[in-house]
Amino acid sequence: MRDVAILYRAHYLSRALEEAFIKNDIPYRILAGTEFYGRREIKDMISYLRMLTAADDVSFYRTVNLPSRKIGKNKIAAIKEYSDAHDCSAYQALKEMLKNADPIFAGTKAQNYVDAIEESRALLSDQNSYVYTVGSGTSKLGSVLQSVLDKSGYEAFLRLEADQDRLDNAAEFKRAVNQAGFDDDASLEDFLRRAALFTDLDREDKKDAVKMLTIHAAKGMEFKYVFLCGMNEGVFPSRKVQTPEDMEEERRIAYVAMTRAKDGLFITDAEGKANDGIFKYPSRFVFEAAGEGMTNFDIEAPLDKRLVDESQKIIKYDEGRLKASATRFKKGDRVRHKVFGSGTIVLVNEKAFCYTIKFDGLATERSVQFTAPLKGE
Repeated sequence: MRDVAILYRAHYLSRALEEAFIKNDIPYRILAGTEFYGRREIKDMISYLRMLTAADDVSFYRTVNLPSRKIGKNKIAAIKEYSDAHDCSAYQALKEMLKNADPIFAGTKAQNYVDAIEESRALLSDQNSYVYTVGSGTSKLGSVLQSVLDKSGYEAFLRLEADQDRLDNAAEFKRAVNQAGFDDDASLEDFLRRAALFTDLDREDKKDAVKMLTIHAAKGMEFKYVFLCGMNEGVFPSRKVQTPEDMEEERRIAYVAMTRAKDGLFITDAEGKANDGIFKYPSRFVFEAAGEGMTNFDIEAPLDKRLVDESQKIIKYDEGRLKASATRFKKGDRVRHKVFGSGTIVLVNEKAFCYTIKFDGLATERSVQFTAPLKGE
C-alpha cells in the first residue's frame, strides 16, 4: 500500500475515495490536508442535520451561533443553566426560554435559529410535502439539507467567506446527501449513522497505507504508483479557467501530476456519469497524454466512441472560447459586425461569454457571443 498514491486536483474529490477505502477496509493517509468528514464545514453541516433528528447538545452548541446570531458566552451559560435546572436538552431550553420571552435574547436571532430547525424538521417529517423521483435530480434528503442551509443562513455565510475550497467541499457534501436520498428506504438517521462511521474511525498513523493528496501538495515528490483521479473537463482542467494562460497553468499542473509516478501511472475519469447533474466529459489532458509522446500508454477500458466525439466537440468549443478571450473587447470599444454593422459595447458578460452591443442601426441592444466575428474600429 505504501507505494501507492492517489492524486486529485481539489480537496473535495477525496470524499468518494475515502468512503470506498473505509467500506473496503483499505488503510489510507491524507497528506497535507484533512479527511473529508473532518473538515470544518462538513462537521457544521452534519451538526445542522443532527439538529433535525437527535438535537444533541454538541450539535446545538456548534450551530446555535453559526453564523453569528449574537448568542455569546453569557447567553450560552444561561441556556446551560436552564437546561441543567429543568433536566432538558439545550435546544429545548432555548425554545422554552424564547416561549417565556426571556429578555436575555432581545436583539438576537435566536428565534430565527429555532424557526430554521423547526421548519426543516417539518419538511423532513411531512410525507406529502415533497414529491420526488430519481429523474427530478433532487431527493427528499437533498431538499431537507438545502432547506436548513438556506433557512439558517449557513450557506450564505460560507459564500461570504469566499473560500472556494470550503464551497467545493460543501457542494460535494450536498451531492453525497442528495445521492443517499435515492437509496432504498433512505432516511436521515441512516445517513448520519454512516457519516459517524466515516468520522469516528481510529486514524492511527499507519505506514503501510495508500497516500492521498492534492497535486499541489505532491510537487517535488515521487511515488512508485500514482492514480490520477477526476480527469474530466470542468474538474481538471478546472471550470474556473477563463484565459489561455489559465489553461496553460492547468496543463503544467497536469504534467506535474503525471510525472510523479516512477513505475506506473493510472488515469481515471467519470466515464460520462452525472450523479451531480452535470455530464462528465473526459479531460483534454487524457487525449493529449494518449496522443503526444507518452510511452507505454494503454487504455484499460476504451471510451465509448460517441462520448469521445462529444468530448472533442466540447473541447474544441472551449478552445475557441479561450482563444476569443485573448482578444476580448472591453466596455466602450467600437466594433463592427458583418451583419449588424458598427456599434458600441455597453456590457461584457464574462459568465455568459457574450457582449451586449448597441448597434448604430438598431433600436435595441443585442447580445453577441465572444466567439462572434467582430472587428475593432
